[in-house]
Amino acid sequence: MTDSFNPNFTYSHNTAGTNPILNTVQGLATMRCYDLMKDKSYYHNSFDYFNITKENLVKLKLFCEQQGYELFHHTGCSKEFMVIDKHLNIFKVNYSEDRKEYYVMSYTLYKTVHDAPCEILEHLNKLKHHVEATCKINSFYFDEKEGLKCQVYDQKYSDVIVDEAYPNINQVNDFFDRYYASKQSVLIFIGMPGTGKTSLIRNIIAKYNSTSDDSAGVFYTASATALNCDSLFQQFMSSKSRTLVLEDIDLHLSARNDGNTFMYKLLSTSDGLIKNDIEDKKIIISTNLPNIGEIDEALIRKGRCYGIVEFRKLTAPETIALLKKFERDYSWVDDNGQYTVAEALNH
Repeated sequence: MTDSFNPNFTYSHNTAGTNPILNTVQGLATMRCYDLMKDKSYYHNSFDYFNITKENLVKLKLFCEQQGYELFHHTGCSKEFMVIDKHLNIFKVNYSEDRKEYYVMSYTLYKTVHDAPCEILEHLNKLKHHVEATCKINSFYFDEKEGLKCQVYDQKYSDVIVDEAYPNINQVNDFFDRYYASKQSVLIFIGMPGTGKTSLIRNIIAKYNSTSDDSAGVFYTASATALNCDSLFQQFMSSKSRTLVLEDIDLHLSARNDGNTFMYKLLSTSDGLIKNDIEDKKIIISTNLPNIGEIDEALIRKGRCYGIVEFRKLTAPETIALLKKFERDYSWVDDNGQYTVAEALNH
């Protein structure tokens, strides 16, 4: 079944699965994909959810048609389709959820090992619609009378991670994709105040932990006394929560030899995640400590810690790049100056 306006625009409609003619077309489309792939070596990239307006989804499909790509509708749904481009990259877009003015989508790219350019992906990145994600925060604190308490609230955070704010992190979005897919549970942010640690944590929360109705949300605390409660880690381990954020816990990262009993709890929890092969629970720690040497060595060993991200001031060219990203005035930047992210954006 071929579109009369474009012989390369191929589609099938099979919503109920009962029409034999449409089922045949569906089968032919599948065979076509198989014929293209059978002699090729492919690797597979999976990407997280993103948002796209209904208008831009139409633009994406129109772009594919104008480029002469083969485009298959697998289920008859206009929000689910697969594209084969001129480099034989296979690009599948899946409908996830309809939210009034935009769709929540995900895409999967099967790309040749020769790393051919993917114009579809480049075009899509221009059309993505960034919205604030609603995240459930379980904020733990210590009450002298009642012990460990938790305040639960919804918070809107942007899922947009701005590369220019973190020039020290190579391919920042890919870095966190790999972290959440890894077996290591611990990630440490270290650096002086104002360098973007908290902002990045909020972006990560939005991107990887946005809530559904049954979500446990994110476990969070910046309370020194709450950290000494065993039940904080017990609740996290037994919950459906994906991420535990421990913010500004400078004093609790010192070596156990210095009398830091909290470190035993943290190491035990991370060991439990590793031994039980629990890959979908992560512990993100931020600290204002001046150097890595003040952190207990056991916490940062390779099997337990995915990485240590060091935050610093931006150079003048980096500051200008960040300000340009936000379309801000940068005439005030000193050529020899260094600025924190906060200083640059709040100037």
